[in-house]
Order: sequence, then C-alpha cells, then structure tokens
Amino acid sequence: MNNLQKNITEWYRSKVDRMRRVDGVFIEKLATSSVTLLIDQNELNYYANQVMVIVSTILLSNWCNTIHVVLEQDQACIVPGFEGNSIKSIIEELISSNDDEITFKFHDTVRVETDAYLSVGVPTIDCPFIVWMNADGWISGHGKSLKTYQKISKSINTNPIGSVFSACLAHSVLFKIILGIEDEIEFSRWLSLYDHKMNTDTTTLANPDIPDIDFGKIIQVGCGAVGSSFDFILSLTKSPSNITLIDYDSVESANLISSLLFLKRNALNGDKKVKVCSSILEKSNCNPTAFEGDYSEFIKSGRYSENYPDLILCFANERNVWSTIQNNYPPIVLHATTTPNWGINYGRHIPLKEWCIVCRFGIENSNATPVCAESVIESSQTEEKPILVVLPFLSPVSAVITFAELVKLSMNTAPGAKNLTQFGMRSTQHLNFQSFQWPKKENCPVCSKQYKEVYDHFLNKSKYYS
Repeated sequence: MNNLQKNITEWYRSKVDRMRRVDGVFIEKLATSSVTLLIDQNELNYYANQVMVIVSTILLSNWCNTIHVVLEQDQACIVPGFEGNSIKSIIEELISSNDDEITFKFHDTVRVETDAYLSVGVPTIDCPFIVWMNADGWISGHGKSLKTYQKISKSINTNPIGSVFSACLAHSVLFKIILGIEDEIEFSRWLSLYDHKMNTDTTTLANPDIPDIDFGKIIQVGCGAVGSSFDFILSLTKSPSNITLIDYDSVESANLISSLLFLKRNALNGDKKVKVCSSILEKSNCNPTAFEGDYSEFIKSGRYSENYPDLILCFANERNVWSTIQNNYPPIVLHATTTPNWGINYGRHIPLKEWCIVCRFGIENSNATPVCAESVIESSQTEEKPILVVLPFLSPVSAVITFAELVKLSMNTAPGAKNLTQFGMRSTQHLNFQSFQWPKKENCPVCSKQYKEVYDHFLNKSKYYS
C-alpha cells in the first residue's frame, strides 16, 4: 500500500468530502502532508498563547494526518475549561479525541522533515514554509518567515478574540502553502477586531480591556459548525449568560472538519449537536438550556413569549428559520455567512432601525448561507441535494467575528459598526474588512408590516436595545 492510499482512508474521505468541492483544494495533498507545530516556550504562560495553541491543535487535527509538536518544556494551562491540565496533555487529548487515525509525536527540538511549520509565538527556525502567529486581547498578528515576526506586549485579560482569529488566519496561510497556492513570499499582518483597523505598528491598534460582562438572555438558533465553534469560544471566557441552544440535527463525519468542538466520537455515536454544545457551556460560567427541535417548534412551545431574549444568534438556514425569526418580533439579531471563495459576511439587524433578516435573505433560501460554515453551489440535474462546500477555518472565523460583535454590544465605549461586514481570506495581499450600511426594504413582506407599539412592548425587556 503506497503512502497516498494509506493516508486517504474511508473515514478521512467522509470527513473532508465537502472540502474537496472548493476550487484549488486537492485532498491528496492534504492527506499526505505533515505539519510541525512550534510552540514558543518563553510566552507559553500567557492566556493568549495558550488559546492559540489549543485552537491551532484543533484546526490541524481537523484535516492533517501527520502532526509533529515541538514543546521543550510543559506548562500548566490557565484557560477556562482546561485549567489544571498541562499543555502537553491537552494537545494529546485534543488530537487523539479529534481523530485516532492521526499520526502525531512530541519533540523537544525542531523537526526538519516536514512540509510546513506553524509557530505559536516566535519561530525557532527560518524557512520559506513557516507561518507564525501572535496575539493579545483584540489584536491579531500572523506572517511568513522569521524576519517578519513581531512581538507584542501581553496583558492578563482573558480575551480569546485576537488569539482565535490569529490562529485561523495563520492556518489559512498554512493551508495555502500545503496546496501550493500561497501568493506572497514574506509578509506580516496585524489588525484589531475591536475596530477592524490594520497597522504594522501594534501599539496603534485598539486593544481595550473587556470589563466583566453578563451577555444576558441569548437564543442561539443552530449548533452546526459555526454555532458549535461560537460556543467553544464562549467557553474560553468567564463571562456568564443564559443561552438557549436550538438544533434538531446530529453530528456527522462531514461536520468535524469545520468545527472547533465536534469530535470523532460525536459523529460515530450520532450525538445531537445541541447536547454537545450544551455540554461544553455547562463547564463554563454560562447557563445553557438545550432545545432539541427546530425554531418553529421552539416558538410553538411557548418558551419564546414566556422569556423574551436580549439577543438572537442565527446560525441556521433550514426550515424557514429567517421568516420565523422575523415574524415573532425579534430583538437584535446577529448572523454570518460563508462563501465558496474563502470569505465570510457578518450581519446585524436592529429592529425598527435597520434591515431585518428577511430583508437580507428573503423568505426562501438565499445563495448566501448563514453560518453553518457551508456554502451552497448548484447541483447537477442528477443530484437530489445541493452540494455543500467548507473550509476548516471559515466557521471559526465567522464565530469569532460574531463573538467580537457581541462583546462590543455589551461595551458602552465600543465603536459603532455598520450592519454588513465582509472579510476575505483567499488573498493574503488583500486581507481586509469592508463594511456597508444597508437600510430597511420598504417592501419587505415582514418588517414593513410590523408595528412599533408591539415592538416597544417586547424591546423594553431587552438589554441591548435603546
């Protein structure tokens, strides 16, 4: 049996099937590649670096069959949900739980025989195929080659936003190196998710401390790739919330590649997505409630009218969810979408003031699919279902951008954002945010017929509306 046949097992094929539909993605290259994760020992005691290690390990184990980890000295973890464990044991557990078919090994010195290096912190080797990441608070940095690496002052704030974003951005570059489609030899990129500004001087980027925040009563519709990744990010903080999780589906092998949370055993056991998400949040300061069903069934249960939410997160697109949300006078709604071309769109809907979710997507399904991290391309006449396409880092990017906007809603000093933001990751040279402000549609079949008096009755109970 040759190396290619050995690495592309039936399980691997089922796991990455939706990714192979993406233009430029060749499963054979991914299946036979090896990646070495370098961990900077000098800053491993910081929360930001530990989050980058955890997220990078998950992202790698979602698609890479051979992983080497260079860790000179072990360190106790301080990240909520992982406290009391060593970094080495966490890495080992994450990889083996994610996929027991992965070959991985720890090293105390740099391994040279590898296809690419991914460095958390300062790289200990320089070569054309090394990608580094660094972060603190809201600030995210990544680049290629040792000479472009920059340090950043570290805080003690347990803000995972910049760290998660940095790991995803670095991973997208690593992915392009493996596939042979990377478009820049050496670079360094720094940006803040607080105001979406970029600058090579990290001291000019906005990085305020996050105060103690209670996110309030949240309804999360959909616990798929982005919903589960959002819940994983939320579990890394100490912020409390009462969150109602709504989903009717079970975890499948094809869901694993784009989620920070789902494991191989969840797919083999057919675990309900809502139960897996609820389980991770039960270990945090959140108070989750799991509803097994779709959003229409949740509305019919009476729980919505009995306990009006402060915010709705729409991470689903099935069963007329958009019109069901809007027909029931929702509070602020946040959603995101992914595209087949390495991009995401984030949207916000403030009632009475901005476009609603039906203005955005219409009554019927749109080509832009809300954040299950699966974009739809047209199927052939012989196929009964549309083809879904995914990339392993897009759903976590969608999740962390949505999480950042949720945090900013809770901060009185947060900068005002427009209600549609686009972010593309296909080109390293053109990595930037584009923001737009879209008005309500006068002919919207739902919000144009809704009454302010009815809204006022509900919104007076919502903490995010003023």
